[in-house]
Amino acid sequence: PWLFPLPEPSSVTPQAPLLTAACRQAFATDPLLQQQMRHSLTLMLNFWGIIDQGGEYALKTHTELTATWLQRYNHNQLRLTRTIRSLGACHLLTEALQLQQLVLLAGQNRVNPPTLEYWRHALEGLGTC
Repeated sequence: PWLFPLPEPSSVTPQAPLLTAACRQAFATDPLLQQQMRHSLTLMLNFWGIIDQGGEYALKTHTELTATWLQRYNHNQLRLTRTIRSLGACHLLTEALQLQQLVLLAGQNRVNPPTLEYWRHALEGLGTC
């Protein structure tokens, strides 16, 4: 299985499956798919040192000191961008916006400016399915 599919080809992993319009519609209407996506998100949030505090994301204690994605350059920053975009494309916009807001805030003065721009624009151009 592939976590966090995108509606456009990946420049990093061209063999990654595409999120088709039919798949996007399925995510919009199927509670089981939404639940599975949220479960995958929870696993990744834990990996990144992020917790869900009743619908609002926050960094775990000491994450600011230990999270590799909060370094100037780190491959997990690409994963975060992909996750934000995929959540939005799969109609989990609340989760996408919460994650986007947290990483933009936490990443200020820590990650490189181009990464902040990728995160800032991750939800653009998704349209509707």
